Amino acid sequence: MSTLIRESAAVLVAQSGLPDDHPIKALPGLTWHATKPLEKANPPIIMVEDLAARTDDELLQIPQFGQRRLDMVKSALLAALTEIAEKREQEHT
Repeated sequence: MSTLIRESAAVLVAQSGLPDDHPIKALPGLTWHATKPLEKANPPIIMVEDLAARTDDELLQIPQFGQRRLDMVKSALLAALTEIAEKREQEHT
């Protein structure tokens, strides 16, 4: 099984600095195709803290949520991390 991004979703959540109650739907560039299966998971994965509580293997066990969608979520987390880093840099200049 190949993956586009090596870091786990939980690690990316921790690195992003997003608040625990940040909705996954609000991640940059993420579509409902990736979020809908997470919302239907048991228990539902709605906030980034819910995402951080699961391993990538656990996420891949969610029906209709495969490697491609996991990579979409990870890419969105990386985009959020980049946005936060750019905002911090602008504040310090």
